[in-house]
Amino acid sequence: MNENEFESEMRKVSSDPILDPRRKAYLMQNLMTREVPDEVYKSLDAVGEGENWWEAVKLQKLILAHNEIQLLKEDIRNLPLLSVLNVSHNKLSHLPTAIGELKSLEALDVSNNLLNELAEEVGSATALIKFDCSGNQIKDLPCSLGNCLDLSDLKASNNRLTSLPEELSNYSKMSKLDVEGNKLTTLSEKLVASWTFLTELIAGKSHALFSFFSSLDMLTVL
Repeated sequence: MNENEFESEMRKVSSDPILDPRRKAYLMQNLMTREVPDEVYKSLDAVGEGENWWEAVKLQKLILAHNEIQLLKEDIRNLPLLSVLNVSHNKLSHLPTAIGELKSLEALDVSNNLLNELAEEVGSATALIKFDCSGNQIKDLPCSLGNCLDLSDLKASNNRLTSLPEELSNYSKMSKLDVEGNKLTTLSEKLVASWTFLTELIAGKSHALFSFFSSLDMLTVL
C-alpha cells in the first residue's frame, strides 16, 4: 500500500457502521459511541454459525475515529490481518498490549486520546510504516518502537516529550517527523546520523532542533 492510499484510509468518514467484505473494512466514525461493538470482536449475523466474522471477511482496515470509545479490548488480537487501525479522537487512556500481536499492522493512528504512555508491546507491531500518537499526554516514546524498522512517518506532536529514544536510530527509512508542541531541545547524534532520508521536519517552536539536521539538503522544515 503506497503513501497516498494510507492517507486516504486515515481520512475516511462514515456516519453509520459499515462492514464491507469486498473492501475488508469496518468503518464506524462520528457516532459518539463509548464502546467498540461486540460484533467487531465476535461475530456478525451474516456469518455462518460457528464461524468468526474476521475469519470470513479477513478484516484489514478498522476505522473507529471520532467517537467516545474508552476501551479497546485485548480481543483486538483476533484480527491478525489488520493493516490499518484508526482509533483517533476518542477517550482511550491506554492501549491493549495485544496491538503488538498485529504483525500485519502498517498504519496506526491513536491521536487525540487521553494516553499518558504507550506500552512497550506497541513496538512488537514490527510492520508499522506510519504511526500517529499526536495530541495526547505522552512523556516518553517506548524504546521498543525501534523494532519497527520500516517506520517512515512518525507523528508525535502536542505531547509532553522531552527526548526521543536512541533506539529510533533504527529508522533508516524515516522521511517525515512531526514533534511540534513538545519540549524537545536536543537530539542524540546517533539519531541525526541515521535519518539520512528525512525530508520533512515539523518542530514548531523547537528551533534548537533545526541545526541538528543542517546537513540534510532535502529537508523541509515546517
